[in-house]
Parts: sequence; structure tokens; C-alpha cells
Amino acid sequence: MNAAFKRIKPAALSRQILALTAQLETLSRAKQPAAVKTVNRAWNN
Repeated sequence: MNAAFKRIKPAALSRQILALTAQLETLSRAKQPAAVKTVNRAWNN
């Protein structure tokens, strides 16, 4: 258990998480907004 814990590098993991978060943000901003769906309001009345 101790040997496995020593292989974990918190700083490297933190940097990797930040890089992946930035990548995800870039991808989400590049996407086109979702199309607006019309709602049949007569059905609700």
C-alpha cells in the first residue's frame, strides 16, 4: 500500500486535471448552441 501511494504524484495529477478542464472548456465553447425547440402549448391547456 505504501509503495503504491508513493507512485501517486498529487502535483502532476492536479496539472493534468487543470489541462483536461481547459480542454473541455475549449470544446464546449466551440460547439454550436442547441437548437430551440418549439413547444406545443395547446397540448398543455
